[in-house]
Amino acid sequence: MKERLALKPIPRWVIWAGLPAMVALAAVAVWVLLAFAPDSAQLDAIRTGGTLGVGLGGAVALWLAVRRQRSTELDLLQKHETHRLAEQVAADTREHQLRTAADAREDALARRVTEQYGKAVDQLGSERAPVRLGGLYALERLGQDHADSPLRQMIADVLCAYLRMPSEDTAEEAQVRRTAQKIIANHSRPANERHWPGLHLDFSGANLDQADFGQCRFDNILFTGTAFTGIANFAGTVFSVRAGFIGASFHGTADFENARFPAEADFRGADFAATAEFSSARFADAHFDMATFADAHFRDAKFRGRTSFDGSVFAEHAAFQQARFGGHTSFDHAKFRHDVSLHRSRFADSTSFADVSFQRYAGLRSIRFDGPVRFRKVRFGGDFDFGESEFAGAAELGHALVWLDREGAVLHNCPEGWTLGDPEDGWAPLTRTD
Repeated sequence: MKERLALKPIPRWVIWAGLPAMVALAAVAVWVLLAFAPDSAQLDAIRTGGTLGVGLGGAVALWLAVRRQRSTELDLLQKHETHRLAEQVAADTREHQLRTAADAREDALARRVTEQYGKAVDQLGSERAPVRLGGLYALERLGQDHADSPLRQMIADVLCAYLRMPSEDTAEEAQVRRTAQKIIANHSRPANERHWPGLHLDFSGANLDQADFGQCRFDNILFTGTAFTGIANFAGTVFSVRAGFIGASFHGTADFENARFPAEADFRGADFAATAEFSSARFADAHFDMATFADAHFRDAKFRGRTSFDGSVFAEHAAFQQARFGGHTSFDHAKFRHDVSLHRSRFADSTSFADVSFQRYAGLRSIRFDGPVRFRKVRFGGDFDFGESEFAGAAELGHALVWLDREGAVLHNCPEGWTLGDPEDGWAPLTRTD
């Protein structure tokens, strides 16, 4: 802080020397005037000398008055500065006290939350199902009350870990686990005012029964190796980042109707033992390699990026009517053991059905291929229909075979420029007509 300048006291020698000097100066002035003035002007000279002396005294008095005023102002300024400093110290002291009190409250709150969290987690380890349910609801309340802390993610981690652990095959435990699923689902729906955004959820290896995640939004989630029993509802769900379902098994209906996958959808090795409903779903990159399907529905689905069903097995009906494929699409080595329909679907990029087995009806009617397409080494074990399909270039069906040794009506509607060749051991090759 810059120090203010204060007036120094007048040295004593100035007073003892200054007063005689002024008197002497006035006397000398009178003497000079008397010595050189005419006799008639001596009275004026004395008067002038007196006036000079009085003037000098007045000047000194004025200077002393100014100095006294300045000294008074400096004293007032000093007192004001002292008062201001005192107020600043008091304000700093109050701020420190308030900060200390706030820190104490935060510490007390943190200790209380930690105690409540620990107690709720301990309840999840109870042998009694009602106590475990109480622990779940206690954790949910803690997460709802502390939106600005990492507590919500910690609670989500605990719930996911609980669902990943082996469970007892009892009705009470099933109820507890469904409650944990419901808590996560409720807080993952943006339409819910109690939404907890940004959670990282890891259900890898978990067993989920009657999982209802419809209309949820998942920002970071894993279902690697997850087993779903009962209906698995993901209708209208948005997976804003990669959706990892590698090796997941669906023992009941898997409902992904109108689901959104703006990032990668990875279902490699997934097993759909019942209906797999993906109608009107929207995909970026989609990988269903080596997946197994019972009844598969992809009607009006849209695949914007690269799509792969390589090595997939479709045990029952496979419906792809009016599906749209925007990137490279591959069904290489896939097996369709029942009827498959691709009617009115569109392929905007290159498409490959190499070494695919169509064991029943292959509905390939009214398809439009805007890029190159390969049906090389395809096996048609039943009826097939390429009627009204459009090919941007020549269709490649080299080494494709058609099974002829069967009873009943037969529908073999070949693509333009191809026909059946001479059969051998019941199989007829597709050959070019030109």
